[in-house]
Amino acid sequence: AATPPPTAPGAAPNSNEDLNGVVSAAAAQEGATLRTLDISHRGLPAVGDSEWPPKASSCPRRPVASLPAGYPTTPPPAVSSPLLFEKAELDLLFFAYYFQPGSRQQYLAARALKAQAWRWHKSFGAWFLRHEEGHRRIDEGRERGNYAFFDPRAPPLDAATGQASRDATSGWCMRVRQDMVFEYAQLEDELSSLSADTGGQASVGAE
Repeated sequence: AATPPPTAPGAAPNSNEDLNGVVSAAAAQEGATLRTLDISHRGLPAVGDSEWPPKASSCPRRPVASLPAGYPTTPPPAVSSPLLFEKAELDLLFFAYYFQPGSRQQYLAARALKAQAWRWHKSFGAWFLRHEEGHRRIDEGRERGNYAFFDPRAPPLDAATGQASRDATSGWCMRVRQDMVFEYAQLEDELSSLSADTGGQASVGAE
């Protein structure tokens, strides 16, 4: 008897054997998808992950019973190198500043931000940068103009999608404050103070 031609991709199966093969392939694909979803679900973010500042209990440090012999036990020297922070993107600098409090990395991040003309506002607890030209000096202690600032608040999770919200009130982004009166007395110039103050952000607001 002649051997039937193989079933073309997308064509209907022409025998029970072909049908069983299609069903088996579909079942295997479904099983793989379910396993992937299960793994993803186990890593689902918790509600507390969107809070700022993060709670210590939301990310507990669990001791590890044993480590492989070749596993590093100290950070590589490069992560404490001033050269790394001098060339780092702003995202890395802000991450190091807000998530490494009291560390050398926070100090180096603050120093790199100051080198790029960012200034720490003590009342608002945020980094500010002159946004445009045309800032007007009001008197010896104040000036007025538009300023960019970094909003360090972690964006909340959207209840419907489970993803980080990106609406007008969400954070961890750059914003602009227009026609702002900036008081020089609110500038923090001491790096030792900058590397110790990360909390207590007041609402800056963007206009």
